[in-house]
Amino acid sequence: MDAEESRSLSGAGGETVGSKGNRGPYVRPPRTEESGGPAQDLGRPADALAQNLRAYRLLRHMTQDQLAARMAHLCHGWGRSTVSAVESRSRNVTVDELFGLAVSVGVTIGQLLDPTGPDHSRRLSLDVGLRAADEGNSHPVSPRLAHLWAASRAVIRLWHDDGRQVRVEVADELPPATQRELELLRAESQQQ
Repeated sequence: MDAEESRSLSGAGGETVGSKGNRGPYVRPPRTEESGGPAQDLGRPADALAQNLRAYRLLRHMTQDQLAARMAHLCHGWGRSTVSAVESRSRNVTVDELFGLAVSVGVTIGQLLDPTGPDHSRRLSLDVGLRAADEGNSHPVSPRLAHLWAASRAVIRLWHDDGRQVRVEVADELPPATQRELELLRAESQQQ
């Protein structure tokens, strides 16, 4: 295992995440403490995918070469450098590749996209482009709601044509403790 692989499975890494295309680098804001809990990070869904892919690969004692071989067997033509590029967030994956990755590491697509990570300890809020109704500032999806969303237990949708009001719908058959948390999340989303 190299120095990069010996880092924490659910750690966030550096402050700047390079991205190709027109967006330029995504600079993460400084970590903050919320109500005495663990520090929370802000990232894109691709950040969650990259961290989770690496974490699940390591949990299965799989090398980058082994994962690349599985993806090649599924007709994706990946090499070790492709795995490295995805895990370092310098390459995005296609929908077809996402399905292949889920099969290759033996998890669901939701688990690959879950911002809380395999052990549910990561506090990654997802910036998916939502804006607050009043000032237009970025409004990231909280880690708990993003976890439910990745598990297909919540739906987040733009409610009006202006794209500034968001409605959150959550599955009703959740445990009581989760229901209480969701009531707070619904109230929060209604205020914006």
